Amino acid sequence: MNGLKNEYIFKVKGMRCASCVGKVEDFIIKIPGIESVNVNLPAEKVGVRSALNFDVDLKNKIFAAVVESGYTPEDIVTKNSNIQKTLIQNIFTNDFLKLITSAVLSFPLLLPMFGVHISGITQLLLATPIQFLIGFEFYKSSYYAIKTKYLNMDVLVAIGTSAAYFLSLYLLFSNTSGHFYFESSAVVITLVLLGKFLEKRAKLKTLKALESLESLKPSRALVFNSKTQNFEDRSTEMIFQDDIVMVRPSERIPVDGIIIEGQAQVDESFLTGESLPVFKSIDHKVLCGSLNTDGILKIKVTAATQDATLLHQIIQSVESAQMTKAPIQKMVDQISRIFVPAVLLIALLTFLGWYFYSSNFELSLMNAVSVLVIACPCALGLATPTTMMVGTGLAAQRGILIKDMESFELVHKIKTIAFDKTGTLTQGKPQVISTIFDSELSVSDADSKLKLKIDILKKAASLQKNIHHPLALAVVEHFEKMKNNLLELYPVSELKSIPGLGVEGIIENERWILGSKKLLESYQVNWQDDNQFILKNQDFGISSTAYLARVSTTLGIVKVSVECIFLFQDQLKPQSLIAINKLKSLSIKPVLITGDNRKTAALICEQLGIKDFFAEVLPHDKMKYVKQLKIDAQGSIIAMVGDGVNDALALTTADVGIAMGSGTDVAMHSAGITLLSGDPLAIIDAIELSKKTSDKIKQSLFWAFIYNVLGVPLAAFGILNPILAGGAMALSSVSVVLNALSLKLK
Repeated sequence: MNGLKNEYIFKVKGMRCASCVGKVEDFIIKIPGIESVNVNLPAEKVGVRSALNFDVDLKNKIFAAVVESGYTPEDIVTKNSNIQKTLIQNIFTNDFLKLITSAVLSFPLLLPMFGVHISGITQLLLATPIQFLIGFEFYKSSYYAIKTKYLNMDVLVAIGTSAAYFLSLYLLFSNTSGHFYFESSAVVITLVLLGKFLEKRAKLKTLKALESLESLKPSRALVFNSKTQNFEDRSTEMIFQDDIVMVRPSERIPVDGIIIEGQAQVDESFLTGESLPVFKSIDHKVLCGSLNTDGILKIKVTAATQDATLLHQIIQSVESAQMTKAPIQKMVDQISRIFVPAVLLIALLTFLGWYFYSSNFELSLMNAVSVLVIACPCALGLATPTTMMVGTGLAAQRGILIKDMESFELVHKIKTIAFDKTGTLTQGKPQVISTIFDSELSVSDADSKLKLKIDILKKAASLQKNIHHPLALAVVEHFEKMKNNLLELYPVSELKSIPGLGVEGIIENERWILGSKKLLESYQVNWQDDNQFILKNQDFGISSTAYLARVSTTLGIVKVSVECIFLFQDQLKPQSLIAINKLKSLSIKPVLITGDNRKTAALICEQLGIKDFFAEVLPHDKMKYVKQLKIDAQGSIIAMVGDGVNDALALTTADVGIAMGSGTDVAMHSAGITLLSGDPLAIIDAIELSKKTSDKIKQSLFWAFIYNVLGVPLAAFGILNPILAGGAMALSSVSVVLNALSLKLK
């Protein structure tokens, strides 16, 4: 089974319109244990959620329900699949051959319109295989539609073309007329097939985003064999957790993992949308699908299988999002379900009205046939899902992962966005912004003073080198920026980490400690000035401090001297200010919700131009503030942007939850939209893309509705004959799909 244990996605062949969608959904939802069913008409896929884990028995019940509804279910083969290639092969075999055969047989039937005589028997011989062999699929679908009382567009085609065909057959053998309507039945079927062919060909382009993501997964890789002590070529399906993989220049990385040897510039544009490669070296994480532009990398695998990689999760999430329905699509589905019965009624009234008016059976029947043919609701059923597929595909290419369509539809309607601070607007990792050295250690000349400072920083970095706490990493990074490249760290003995306080160790026969104020107080350090300088600088957003001290013992007396004080601050992301300004230009109000102290929160808001903020908020209280924002908004759309476990409840409470891809899995699973790059500017991209997609949906629905609103009366009043009606119906579906594809041109 694909997807989650309680989610199953499979293909269904034969669906043509929104009525088909409704029928499949209704038949499956009746199965005990099924919670929800979503049908993606353009992709011919069905997503089913169950309260129980899927097993063979439940799958068989689902497939049986689909067959009973008149359609053909199929499993999706994901291994080594090429979506576009498979669809193209299908088009240019079955569909194309049917279309060409139907067109060749139909063409002679049009010649009488140009004064060329063709006998009635010849017309019968040409039209019969089109009607009953090539057009058999319409009869088959209509049979199941009538049997299950879910009428679809095929019922309209079957009834309309059959009426024209059998009327012509009657006229041929009754010798009452020299004019026949075989060309109407044959050409309408040909035009319907042409419309489906062009529609399916156009829909190929909506799947290119997924196909391009699939193509990023290498099929083979060089894997270290511990027995031979060499790297061997192996299928990526045979790579396991903790294996060592070697990636050469210009090769794509086949796994998610950690670099254990080598360095290189890695192109992660598929994930972040950033065109410039990122430098990666030892201990850096790399992702499947990234391109190694230079250097040789040895990578330890962290994702046990290809299905566990972030790339695979992205592909699954995009597919899952395309299976869910936007609220506007649910409304369209309801309209489409009553549309076909309404059209049948209009066609009947058209026949009766014309017959009462003219007493001409042939004319009355042809006008009724025109109503049936032109009213096929293909365009109506395709308008929303096709556009959403294009929109979510474009979003994936830009590093915006859409988890559900409702969030995507609502994003451009947002009026207030609540931001978490750490990791969302700030980089999420503290940096050393200043160091205070003991004045007693300072010397007169600048060179000696600099060397002394670097040596003190070297001792601090030596203590922190193997400690993975964010503050420790910041100290090491600060030293790396100042040191001479040839300067190595001191060896540290008796290194001891003291949880929540700091570290201590022996450097050159002296004991050094580095940590919080509480750690130094445990050595009974006397704070004469109570660190007034540090307290003063809290106004400048200092979030943390750390103290490096030398511990000496003379005649049993322990002396602790503070050599350096580190001041830390979580820096703003470079794009945060631009993002906030753009949001305000779109009349979207930004709000900050943070657990930091009020002074730090006020500083951040001042730097970003945010007027409203809530500070010192406990993790479980963030949800309450989001609820209050929703109450204050009086129905306006509220979004929450966060990246941590403590943001999960707030993300689910907001109308739209947006998670940073650089954050925790819990946050990403709680949000409807994930910004894989962690760039706040991607919020603007999501809003703009949502707006463009929404506009395209409205355009497509307008044309689909106006086509039927105008077309049906024209046919009913005898202005359109069946052939023109069939051509208009075919082109309407194609126009809707092409309108959706035009999203890519903006």
